[in-house]
Amino acid sequence: MYRKRSSYGINDAVDFLVKATSRKPYKGKGNEELTSALELIELTAQNTGLSPEHIDRLIDVAAKGIQVETVCKRLIKALVPASVVPGSAAVKCISWLCTRKPSINIQCLLLRWILVVYDCIDKKDGLHSLYGVIFHFLHYRILMPYVCHLLYLLTRKEDVRLYRVRYLLQFQKDMGTQPFLTGLLSVYRHYYPNLVHVVNTRSYKSFFPTYDRKWKEEVRQIQEKTPHQNVDSDWQKTLEERLQPGTSTVDLVPSRKRRKIDPIPIINSLATRSNYSRDQQGHILGVKTIPFILVRCFQDILDNIESLEFPSQIGAVLRSQALKHMMSYTRDATAATRFEFWISETLHEEIMQPKTEKNKERVTTLLSLLREFEDFIQEGIPTVDLVLSDYLQHWNGLDYSTHILKLLARFRLHRFEEQNLAVLEPLRRLFFCSSVYFKCKVVVCLTEMLRNQAARGWTENTSRQRLSSMVHMFHQEEEVYSKQEALTKYIQYVCKMLLAGCVETKFHPLYETCVLDFLELVSSLHVKFNLPFVVFVETRLFERLMISRNANTVARLCEVICRYKESFSSIKSKKLMGPEELPMIRNCNQIIRDMCNCVWRLKAYTTDDKLSVFYCNPADIDSKLEDKEMAESLSVVRHPALLPFTVKYSQNILQDSFLDLKELKNHKKELLAHLSDHNLDGLQQFVATFVRVKTSTSGTPHRTVLSTLSQGNNSAFGF
Repeated sequence: MYRKRSSYGINDAVDFLVKATSRKPYKGKGNEELTSALELIELTAQNTGLSPEHIDRLIDVAAKGIQVETVCKRLIKALVPASVVPGSAAVKCISWLCTRKPSINIQCLLLRWILVVYDCIDKKDGLHSLYGVIFHFLHYRILMPYVCHLLYLLTRKEDVRLYRVRYLLQFQKDMGTQPFLTGLLSVYRHYYPNLVHVVNTRSYKSFFPTYDRKWKEEVRQIQEKTPHQNVDSDWQKTLEERLQPGTSTVDLVPSRKRRKIDPIPIINSLATRSNYSRDQQGHILGVKTIPFILVRCFQDILDNIESLEFPSQIGAVLRSQALKHMMSYTRDATAATRFEFWISETLHEEIMQPKTEKNKERVTTLLSLLREFEDFIQEGIPTVDLVLSDYLQHWNGLDYSTHILKLLARFRLHRFEEQNLAVLEPLRRLFFCSSVYFKCKVVVCLTEMLRNQAARGWTENTSRQRLSSMVHMFHQEEEVYSKQEALTKYIQYVCKMLLAGCVETKFHPLYETCVLDFLELVSSLHVKFNLPFVVFVETRLFERLMISRNANTVARLCEVICRYKESFSSIKSKKLMGPEELPMIRNCNQIIRDMCNCVWRLKAYTTDDKLSVFYCNPADIDSKLEDKEMAESLSVVRHPALLPFTVKYSQNILQDSFLDLKELKNHKKELLAHLSDHNLDGLQQFVATFVRVKTSTSGTPHRTVLSTLSQGNNSAFGF
């Protein structure tokens, strides 16, 4: 007799489906109890999730084939775990696939369910023991994408066999290059590079797209509602006794499930109670591998570095300082590849989905810890670069801006065309439609990106390239290209963007400070990072900064010119001068001549030298302006940015309340010392480098003569 749904419990609904021995009609009369049971199970799954016992029993119902296919599909979709998924349930799914009782659609759905709840499976040893059986299902083309994905998650070193590699290569030969086959082969390749020759040019996301994103989101929401289940108290207590006093157990206690409220997993391993009991009895040294969960301190890592086993959740490295040290010390290629795949999938799932207040804090924490990890290993991660390049195409410049720009600073060196498309062009669009403070953030990001690319991306010779491949943790196969050309084009592109920003920001002091940081780095690349070339920046950028109203800008600009002189002199002494440097040297000499005329020789603007950046067309000059006023307007005495210091020098040093600019021309050297006392050393350094002081034949002291190339004195510049 039909019982009302209100009298039903979830146990009754499960019992009804388990005890059914004949197929009930899905539509029409006589299906009220079946419908009621299905709806109750689905409602329970949506609200609180199903217990491990219910999941284990319902797997048999869905795969047995007694009910119609529509009922089986609804049951599988409703298998949302409240806490964990028993390992026996996953084993049953594979077992039922071998019986051929479920239809091909149900077989696909069972594999997809395993992939959705894979992180919730408490024990994967039983599922892994069926690796060979699962591999057999690659013969079914419909199941192949899901089987490859599952095999990728389960693969260990002992699973890689030559005959399996041959099967996969034969499938790839018959079907063409398939992303899921390439993904599985790439894992095999990292275990045994001598067996597999596959160029890994794809990210993890393109290997195995997430078809069931909505389904996974439902599982994650239920996991967030469920309070965290601690493991057995005796096991936890024993672990706590192994820790040093004051050490937190949060990162070391193995979790039975992945807590979806936090994308970063807790450290876990394949440790079992039997393994730990052997360790407690003093036989741990006889165990082939030692779970990382048993590490107490850094000394344990050093003592057992060859035997330690990386955690099953490699993403836990973001929170574990000890695991960071272990990864950076061992340089394990397999662990690095696993981390790349994990971080690629996690970033795609977290930052690509619509932003909500619920996931904002979660994503911020993830990006912050990822920044700390990259700073720790002092290098960028190729898959992170791929995800960021996709994200930048639709980034609004506001979401997670601090973390995104910090991660972009670690972007690796590529061909300029690729880097421009991936990073520079999206940042340029945001740069010209944002506030001055965001512009400063972008300039700082581009400066740090250049610093990291110059420090890590450049190698002088092949021997150093081989050393680089041994030192760096994350490797990336790159095409052969000119790194000098890539860096040169990058600097020229950024300089043009900075020049346009100078015009738009109208002498904003903070922006000018960031621009000068970039120029100082560019001018000293050869000296600091031993690059065999020098890049001279846009000459109009010097003109714009020279007329700044900020005294610090003018002084630092003079320091930049002095750094260029040092870099070009070093290039010449090492005989590294190439044809590319000759036009840059001419431009540099022209800037030196123009700035000397402005600061020291009282000849700021010229109507004769059309190559000068301060050239003025006589027809454009206001007739009311005197030539002398124009010529002296940017001198050390009358420069608008330096005028307050000139007044202070006149009043305090010369004890003259009346400012006589003509008289101050005879005290330029003393005025430079006064500016140096106020931390404006660049002007005095510039004059000491490029201006020679002579005594005239008539005995007049401090007669200055400019040592320029036009006067035939090349030694003053060292070029």
